[in-house]
Amino acid sequence: MLIYQDIILGIMLILLYIIGFRGLQKIIFLEPSHSIVHGLGPAFFPNLVLNLLAISAGFLIIKGIYSMIKNRGKGEKFNISINWKKLRIYYNIIYFILSIFIYKEFLVIFGFFLTTFLFLCISVTWLYFIFSNIKQTKTKINLFIFIRIIIINLSITIFIYFVFCFIAKVPLPKGIYGG
Repeated sequence: MLIYQDIILGIMLILLYIIGFRGLQKIIFLEPSHSIVHGLGPAFFPNLVLNLLAISAGFLIIKGIYSMIKNRGKGEKFNISINWKKLRIYYNIIYFILSIFIYKEFLVIFGFFLTTFLFLCISVTWLYFIFSNIKQTKTKINLFIFIRIIIINLSITIFIYFVFCFIAKVPLPKGIYGG
């Protein structure tokens, strides 16, 4: 078990919170034109998610500090148990950044629903193969895993669409199929 992983992840999430919060300051939040009667405004949902992220990060940091204090005399040292050579981390980072840019371009063409669903399915499948212990030569693929990936990503896409369109009243790109 890694003692410091919770602290490192908590600090990274706090940094993400700070970056997101600075970006949210540019959005009008609950002004009279965006009152509860007319919807909560475009900054409500991102602000809610960022606050939950900060709370989760705080819990992770506290848990990590507690684990460090509890296991102080056991001589456990910081070590990362991921095989970085297997992951080819630099290629995967470049691939992920490029896939986000491709997602952004296809978002305008095909709309939010189809593009987000396909992006999530491809990304989750890619991450599954990176972090699982599947050998490169194994040709038999578990169909149940892919069905699960499709169902979960479809429900996530529908949930995000519902929250943004009906609760936050934020228009999403419709693309060529949206009309």
